[in-house]
Amino acid sequence: MKKRNVLGFALFSRLWSMPIFIVFVALFICGAIAGSITGQLTSMSDAYIIKSLADSIEVNAQLAPTFLDAVKAMLSALSWQMLIIFLGLIKPAGLFICIALTFRGFIIAFSASALFGALGTKGILISLCSSGLTAVITVPCLITSAAACYFASKQAPKGKKFAYFYVLKSQRAVLFICILISMWASALRLPIAYLILHI
Repeated sequence: MKKRNVLGFALFSRLWSMPIFIVFVALFICGAIAGSITGQLTSMSDAYIIKSLADSIEVNAQLAPTFLDAVKAMLSALSWQMLIIFLGLIKPAGLFICIALTFRGFIIAFSASALFGALGTKGILISLCSSGLTAVITVPCLITSAAACYFASKQAPKGKKFAYFYVLKSQRAVLFICILISMWASALRLPIAYLILHI
């Protein structure tokens, strides 16, 4: 039974039912709202810069993805996961994790909003090719990892060296699955973006 819980969704459901998970989701949404507003304002004042960035993204997406491109995309997803794990080690962990998630929401929404404001419907397409496709998968994984790291930080005995990582071991299945899915989704974005621009 214990093994079945580790490999099943028991650990996920416990994290998703934690109040801090709702807080993390709310802060991510707040960051996304702020990013959307800022992106719209930026597209009106600096449309040339946004269009240049969009052209660069479009050109890169039109090239057939290579193995090195996939590795870079996976490392980008991995870096966000590792950042959350590291922030769980710093006190107060909750504050730093909240800042990271809010900032992540801001970045994703800012790029999508700025591209849409500068290019209209074409901007939506380019946004999907750059990060929108993966965000649907990577963001829930990131927030779940954040809840796991926050839980480990709160449960770790004070004053004991490596106590955080010892408690975090109980969440290893969740972290492993979230990291694996995030990296897979980031790598999969490249061929999908390539196909979208060539249909």
